[in-house]
Amino acid sequence: MKSKISFGVRRLVAVFRSPLYAWAFALVLFPQAASIEDLYAKARDAEAARNYKVAASYYEQILKRDPKLYPMRANLGLMLYLAGDYSNAVSEFRKALAGDATLFAAQAFLGLSLIELDKPAEAIPYLETATKAKPQDVTLRFQLARAYFLSNRSRDALLILEDLRKRQPNDVEVLYLLGRVHQRLSLESYEELKRRDPENYRIYQLLAENYEIQGLNSAAIDNYGLALAKNPRAPGLNLKLGDLYVLAGSADKALTSFEKELEMRPGDAGALWRIGSLKVAAGQVEEGKSYLERSIGANPNLAPAHEHYGRAMLANNNLEKAISELETAVKLDPTVASAWFHLARAFEKAGRTADAERALKTYQQLSGKN
Repeated sequence: MKSKISFGVRRLVAVFRSPLYAWAFALVLFPQAASIEDLYAKARDAEAARNYKVAASYYEQILKRDPKLYPMRANLGLMLYLAGDYSNAVSEFRKALAGDATLFAAQAFLGLSLIELDKPAEAIPYLETATKAKPQDVTLRFQLARAYFLSNRSRDALLILEDLRKRQPNDVEVLYLLGRVHQRLSLESYEELKRRDPENYRIYQLLAENYEIQGLNSAAIDNYGLALAKNPRAPGLNLKLGDLYVLAGSADKALTSFEKELEMRPGDAGALWRIGSLKVAAGQVEEGKSYLERSIGANPNLAPAHEHYGRAMLANNNLEKAISELETAVKLDPTVASAWFHLARAFEKAGRTADAERALKTYQQLSGKN
């Protein structure tokens, strides 16, 4: 029977085979060595062909001849694991460890077998022992994180996964499990907050932010509204609500939200550039410019303020100022595609064709339109 196992676990099989097989060469010490060696060779051939149940049967025959060959019992457990017979694999791994507690391969695969049997809490001590033996093995550490997560020990899982993400930033399995951990911790925080203070505005803010992450902007708008109803002076919520109104095409509602934020926090750079951008977009360029200038004065390192001020200058055909502001914007945040697009327009109007082409290429790369 052929078994489907992940690349990471198959790599673990290869890593842990050497210490298990090394014991086979000690068989020459036994009178029945020839018979055992023959069975062992057949087991190896069956394993190479991925006939794991057949391989297991040869290991069973070896163990009938000498039940104290504990590495061979660990091999039997491994074949049963690869065949998907996790219950019997657990039994054989336990017997192997009872005879030789140093078989860390048995520790590892006993833990993996218990996870497959939906017993992650039981798996943890075995995986912890195996991980201590091979602390740099990323597959083992991932499986330990998985056992922690399945046992509702999300914070323990998080510590491992954050380190694995640094080591393997493109590993989709690590990223997926890390996302699930964060999702669960967010839900746990929400439930704890609700239990301690069911009327707190933060409950609705947390819901709104979760909906926003999922792209459910209508639900996010509703919950930001509920949060503000509980605490109308909560800092920053009107900006978040206004941003969603902008995405929804409700410029008037967005402007109202931004103005409320500015009323509470006069001189807030975030509110100022948002109001200025809406004014410019509505054709009120001069009024919008004054808000944008105030925003830049309050925080010169705010890329959106420089971008929208540059766009206002472009609308007024002040190309030199437009280019200066848009270049500042892309220097402060080179990942914003819209700033590169308007910089390309400004360069083109100024007759700087090569610069325009470079800026347009960057815009296309960032926006996926190349």
